[in-house]
Amino acid sequence: LAIGGRNGEVFAFNATDGSLLWKTMVSSSVITAPLITFDTVIVRVNDGKIFGLDFATGEKKWQFDRGLPSLTVRGNSSPVLGPGLILVGYEDGTLIALGQENGQRVWEQLVAKPDGRTELDRMSDIDGEIQVGDREVFVNSFHNSTMAIALNNGQPIWVREIGGSAGIALLADRVFTADKAGNVWSLDRSSGTDLWKQSGLLRRGLTTPVIQGQYVVVSDYEGYSHWLDSTTGD
Repeated sequence: LAIGGRNGEVFAFNATDGSLLWKTMVSSSVITAPLITFDTVIVRVNDGKIFGLDFATGEKKWQFDRGLPSLTVRGNSSPVLGPGLILVGYEDGTLIALGQENGQRVWEQLVAKPDGRTELDRMSDIDGEIQVGDREVFVNSFHNSTMAIALNNGQPIWVREIGGSAGIALLADRVFTADKAGNVWSLDRSSGTDLWKQSGLLRRGLTTPVIQGQYVVVSDYEGYSHWLDSTTGD
């Protein structure tokens, strides 16, 4: 079990008895869940760096560094595992694929261009959960963009002007997300076409949707959870 701390600590514990296996310091606070692969613990740090730590000892194997905009949304998306890739969303609206073995950049794709007159307008953070399919990855940018990207080369498959700080839930034939206004969307997985849109939860600060059986579930800033029919959005 790997856990990051606010002061830059990364701890590894034995999942059976809770005993501490190792502790390593990284460059800044860790506010997202680390990713554990078969031999590496991948840690996203709040200053934009990515560390690959040895699974057994916690020693640093590799590091990827990328600068941050001067103003960002509070939060980071957790790294996710693809086929030989580590996928990381950044505050400038870019999704980056790193080689799993060495942390070298394989490709990157701009999900939303950080444009606008003010720094507030330009915020393009990728903070929500990233979903990986067999051949594609699905991602949201805070700058009103939802994109499906090919895993093999990083090229866009489709893009919609939806986005937000929430992440994406994935089924075999569709994806679900909640935008900044509080609309919940169901989109065709292959084309991005609308299947339904539920607007009954506006301005409620919705979380990333999750799947429970035949339902899509979102929670809001007041602590309520809402079950929607995954087929119709009711």
